[in-house]
Amino acid sequence: MFRFQYALGATLLAAAVVLTTPSMNAQQAYKGNFHLPFETYWAGTVLEPGDYTVSLEGGPVSVLKVSGPGGNATILAGPTELTSVSSHGRLTLVNVNGVYALREFDAGSVGKSFSFGVPKSIRDRANAAQTAQGTTAVITVQDTGHDR
Repeated sequence: MFRFQYALGATLLAAAVVLTTPSMNAQQAYKGNFHLPFETYWAGTVLEPGDYTVSLEGGPVSVLKVSGPGGNATILAGPTELTSVSSHGRLTLVNVNGVYALREFDAGSVGKSFSFGVPKSIRDRANAAQTAQGTTAVITVQDTGHDR
């Protein structure tokens, strides 16, 4: 039992060090700009309408960052779906009962797509209104460069 606890503790410590130590070889894989026309939930952060920059940093774990006058957010990007390469990116936002949330981000010039779940607080609000129906809004992201 002691060996199991020791091994588990050592594994958790190693994972914590890897996730919290800045990677020296992390590269910016994608960068783009977009205009957000309405308040949007982005990974637990509420972003106000305005112009934003989004970047994707590669490494052991992909990190998606957005920054602008209405706030900043960082997401550890989950599973990646490979898509066709295009000259622009795309954000897909879902509108649930008047509240927008990030559903999908396509990094056009690097051919990667990331999907995100709707935050529980928004799902709860939709359930309270007895509707889970949502509409989507697609926002074009102008690619501004990346490292290859």
